[in-house]
Amino acid sequence: MLVADVSLLQGFFPETLSVLALLSLAIASVRMGWRWWVQRVLPIIAVSLLAAIVINWAVDLQAQFDEAIPFKFLVWAAMPLTAIGLVIAGWRYHPRWQRAVAVAAVPLALLYAANLVNQFYGYEPTLGDLFGADLNHQVDAGQLGLDPVRPDGAPTELGSRTTAVDAHGPSASTGKAVDTVPGRTPVADGAVSSVPAPAVQSPPTNASGQVVLHGTISEIAIPGTESKFNARTAYVWVPAAFFHTPRPALPVVVMLAGVPGQPDNMIRAAGADKTANAYASAHGGVAPILIFADGNGSFAGDTECVDGAHGNAETYLTKDVPAFVTQAFGTLTGPAHWGIEGYSEGGTCAMDLALAHPDVYGTFVDIAGDQFPNLGTQGDAKATAIANLYGGNPALFDAHDPMLLINRPQDKSVGGWFEVGTKDHRKGDVASVLDAAMRQAGLQSQFRQAPGGHDFPMATIAVADSFSWLASRVGA
Repeated sequence: MLVADVSLLQGFFPETLSVLALLSLAIASVRMGWRWWVQRVLPIIAVSLLAAIVINWAVDLQAQFDEAIPFKFLVWAAMPLTAIGLVIAGWRYHPRWQRAVAVAAVPLALLYAANLVNQFYGYEPTLGDLFGADLNHQVDAGQLGLDPVRPDGAPTELGSRTTAVDAHGPSASTGKAVDTVPGRTPVADGAVSSVPAPAVQSPPTNASGQVVLHGTISEIAIPGTESKFNARTAYVWVPAAFFHTPRPALPVVVMLAGVPGQPDNMIRAAGADKTANAYASAHGGVAPILIFADGNGSFAGDTECVDGAHGNAETYLTKDVPAFVTQAFGTLTGPAHWGIEGYSEGGTCAMDLALAHPDVYGTFVDIAGDQFPNLGTQGDAKATAIANLYGGNPALFDAHDPMLLINRPQDKSVGGWFEVGTKDHRKGDVASVLDAAMRQAGLQSQFRQAPGGHDFPMATIAVADSFSWLASRVGA
C-alpha cells in the first residue's frame, strides 16, 4: 500500500494516533500524590474545556457553517489545550524524559482531535487526499486537448481536442471530434447535437487498439470571462467514451461541494468518479462529463452561488462554466443535457440554480441542502440573507427563493432529486417540504434518505443512489 492510500478514517493510522496521543497525555499527567491531581490536573482539564467552549462561542462556528457543533467536538478541542497546561504545570517537577513526552503530547493531541473531527465528517479519507495527491486516473489537462493548468492557477486557453489515448490514458492528437455515433445525425467539430448520446456499441480504444476501461480526471482552470469571479482550479472527469473514435457529444453534470470545502471534495470524499465509472462500465463507456467547479472562491468562502458581495458566482456557474465546457469538450447543450448536483451548501446551490435558470440546468440533485440560500439559519435567516447576500434588496431574495421559483409559471421539465441522512433531521424536514412543493407544482421530484448524518459517507451513498436517474435525465 502506498503512503497516499493510508486511511485516515479507519485502520492502522487513526488507531495508532489515538494510542500515542492518549498515552502521551497520560504520561504527562502522571505524578505521585493526590494533590497533583486535585490541584493541577483536574483544574487544567476544566479550564481547557471552558476555553474550548468560550472560543466556540466567540468564533460562532455554528452560525458560520449552519450546523450544530457536537459537544464532543469541544471535548476533543480541549485535549491539546490540556496538553499545553500539563507541560507548563509539570515542567518544574518532571524528569527530562517526561517533559519530552509532555511536549510531544501537544501536537499528538492536536492531530488526534483534528482527525476525530475528520472521521466524524469523512472529509479527508486518506493521507493522499489530505495532502492533495493526484487522483485516480488523473492526467495533465494537455492530454484532454487543453493547455495544462499553470502553477499560478491562471486560466488556460482552449486547445485542440483529442481523439486517441495511449495505454494509460489520453495522448495529444490534432484530430477533430466528429459525432457519428450510430443512430444520431453526425455533427461537425464545434457543433452540438440535440439528441441524447446513446450507449457506444463497442468499448472505446486507444490508437494502439487497447480498450480504455475507465474515465479520466484532470485539473482545468475555467475563467470568469463574464462574471470576473475569482474561481479556484476545477476538475473534469470524462468517461471512456470521450476517447471513442469518432467521439460522441456527451451531456454534462456540474458538481459542487459545500462550505468549508474545495472543488475536489465530491471526488475525494464522495467518490463521484467511482460512481460514474461504474455507470459508464455498464453503458458501453458512456456517462455524463462531470465538472467539479468552484462556486465559493475559497475554502471557507460562502457565496451561496448568487451574485453579490462575495463575487458573481451565479453568473460564473450559469454562463462562464457552460460556455467554457461546451467549447472545450464539444458537449451537448441545452437544459435537457445539463444537470447540476451538490452537497450541503452545494446542494442548495444546485437546486436554486436549476430552478432560477431552467434554460441552463434541467435537472438537479440536492444532497442535504437548505430551504433557500442563506448565511446561517440561526435567528432570522431571511433577514440575514437579505442584508448580507443581497445587499439589503428583498427582491433579490425573492428571485432566489426556491418556494417562489417552484410556483412561478414555467416549463415543467425541470426535475430534482433530494437526499438527506436519516440522522440529519432538520435537512430532512427541508427536503420533504421542497419535494412536496415540487410535486404539487407539477415538477418531477424524488426524495430519498440514506444512512448517516450530515457527512460525506452519507453523500457518497446519495451520489450513487441518484446517479442513474441523473444520467438518464441528461441523456447518457
